[in-house]
Amino acid sequence: MNINQIRTTVDPLIEKLEAHKLYDSIHSAMDVKNFMSHHVFAVWDFMNLAKSLQHIIAPSGAPWIPNRHPAEITRFINEITVDEESDSVFGGSKVLSHFELYKEAMKQIGADTVHINSFITHLKENCSILSALTLSHTDAGVIKFVSDNDRLIQPSKPHVIAAAFAFGREIPLPKIFTRILSVLEKQNVKCEIFKEYLERHIELDGDKHSLLAEQMVSYFCGDDACKWVEAISAANMALKVRLTFWDHLSHELNN
Repeated sequence: MNINQIRTTVDPLIEKLEAHKLYDSIHSAMDVKNFMSHHVFAVWDFMNLAKSLQHIIAPSGAPWIPNRHPAEITRFINEITVDEESDSVFGGSKVLSHFELYKEAMKQIGADTVHINSFITHLKENCSILSALTLSHTDAGVIKFVSDNDRLIQPSKPHVIAAAFAFGREIPLPKIFTRILSVLEKQNVKCEIFKEYLERHIELDGDKHSLLAEQMVSYFCGDDACKWVEAISAANMALKVRLTFWDHLSHELNN
């Protein structure tokens, strides 16, 4: 097996995400507010996956030990972390994590941040992810999305995490965010910070990151047929979880 077999398997799911009815459900600033109050959990979840991979590929700690993983893979995950945790935004006038940038966008448009703030507070109090979600009174669609993705974070199986990250995030996100951005422009929704967030991810998660994400999957799978099967399964699950979440958000916006 190889990376082409994963591409062949997941391409129809990525096409479904790109053509999803959700985008046609966004008609107003109120719809954007509703979308963002749910989608912010996916922004947090992206970072959770990235940090899980970084802990495996480039662990911190002392005494330092030379990394056993290829330098290209190490640089890739570290570059993503730098951008995600400390990006230069607002024309270089400020440094923020993308999660914080997203929350600034929510504040600008007036989206509800109560649930995500409560979730982060409970995590800081050492609650489990599921407990933090429940205590924060997040809705069932968010709980399912985050919980299902969390099950893909298996430290003993980095090929599974890498496949979920590559094919569930890095590769489809530019297409998804391009669709959302086009809807915002079409509906003339005033949300400049949200647009900056989307444009930044479209820029960062383009061809270079997509290719490196695939290389990371190939590296962790190697010549092990079982790992390739598990990677295909993880990529499929990550995309199906996103499709289910998109179905949920579409329902929320239309009711």
